Amino acid sequence: MIRKIAISTFLNMNQINDKPEKRAIRSINKTEKISRVEEIRRAIENGTYKIDIEKTAKALAKALL
Repeated sequence: MIRKIAISTFLNMNQINDKPEKRAIRSINKTEKISRVEEIRRAIENGTYKIDIEKTAKALAKALL
């Protein structure tokens, strides 16, 4: 019974927090990501995409440690 109330309360809080402003921000972020993916796709197709080897190596090392 308590678990059902907790889940119900959590769901209601999420609905309250899902305001139009938050939805707009999520939409903008999604649009920016799509734009970035398209930019990378075009660069790969054109052969102009450059990989930052140092940045990639640091990220890989961080993930492995």
